[in-house]
Amino acid sequence: MFEHVGQSTWAGSLKALARGGRLVTCGGHSGFTVDMNLWHLFVKEQTVIGSFGGTRRDFLEVMQMAQQGRLRQVIQQTFALTELADAQQLLRERKVFGKLMLDPTLH
Repeated sequence: MFEHVGQSTWAGSLKALARGGRLVTCGGHSGFTVDMNLWHLFVKEQTVIGSFGGTRRDFLEVMQMAQQGRLRQVIQQTFALTELADAQQLLRERKVFGKLMLDPTLH
């Protein structure tokens, strides 16, 4: 899992990790100071990784891979704006794998 918000989402990000899960953190827009229960880290054998980002070369490499079609996004479902509550319910129930998309052109 990638986390780049920081303080306001930290606890939820850790809670969402499965046993053996990895959390990569690369930002702190809402704050850099967080609390963490080390017991859960040990018991669930989780890993927390800090990442500052990539180089310009890394960026160009990823853009080239995208252009070649070697990367693909995982979109579970697309919703009209009127179906926003349905999308939020899936998120609340943790029934999402990939991304949920809102398409304002759908009715």
